[in-house]
Amino acid sequence: MTLEEMWNELKGRIAPDSQIQTWTADKGYGEDKFIVVAVKGGFVQVVAPGDEKAQKIPDRDFATVLGLWNDYVDGKLPLAKVREQTKFATHVVSILHALERQ
Repeated sequence: MTLEEMWNELKGRIAPDSQIQTWTADKGYGEDKFIVVAVKGGFVQVVAPGDEKAQKIPDRDFATVLGLWNDYVDGKLPLAKVREQTKFATHVVSILHALERQ
């Protein structure tokens, strides 16, 4: 999937204020959730429930993780290596996983 295809899917399938449960390939679903506030321009804006400060995840972080995605989900690349590429690793992999499941 290209970044453009993923971005269009994200805008079309994850509505504003959607809750996403955290997910990692090695541990599955976690207890934490976050809310996708907006998908616009070149970023996804997310906020943790009860938190007032939203975080903006740039589309380049999604592009980076997309390049690692197959190795990550196949267990060939640990989340720690993904985190070396983006500080939003858990958010990005959780969103990508949610897109795959829908």
